[in-house]
Amino acid sequence: MLKLLIPVTLFASILLSACASDPVATRLPWVYRLDVQQGNTISTEEIDQLKIGMDKRQVLYLLGTPIMVDPFHAKRWDYIFLLEPGKNSEKSLQHHATLSFEDDKLSAIGTNLPHSDSDSSTDASKHVNVVVPRQQRNDDGILTRLWHSITGYDNNENPAHPVATQKPEEQFQF
Repeated sequence: MLKLLIPVTLFASILLSACASDPVATRLPWVYRLDVQQGNTISTEEIDQLKIGMDKRQVLYLLGTPIMVDPFHAKRWDYIFLLEPGKNSEKSLQHHATLSFEDDKLSAIGTNLPHSDSDSSTDASKHVNVVVPRQQRNDDGILTRLWHSITGYDNNENPAHPVATQKPEEQFQF
């Protein structure tokens, strides 16, 4: 029985793996294939909102985190978008944008997206001013905050719950 089980398992696995890569099997109408979308979605409107001289925080606010920050080219951010449709009727779509920075300011924009025909400086509705508020940092960790809440001291070492500062004989008057 064991001698028969090994060849049958091998034959079935070969048949099933062949079906996965067969182009005929993927074109069958009852076989469903998912659309595969990878990377950051990049649109022409988002690229048109970028202005030379923006800082990195403003670019992060507009486009999100880059898909690739090369450690050998730290001043360059790459945004890549790939769409592989499930059916063969549509072609795959690929967008790429490369942003270069100097002194933490945007210095160059390279993309394969077509630029919009309208000039954004004449159209007031297209003008976007991006102001990203600074975050307040709390350097105390959770254990430090827990200790301060238990002991009654805040971050400035001032008692959050003042303890009586009178002498013991002055506290109780008989």
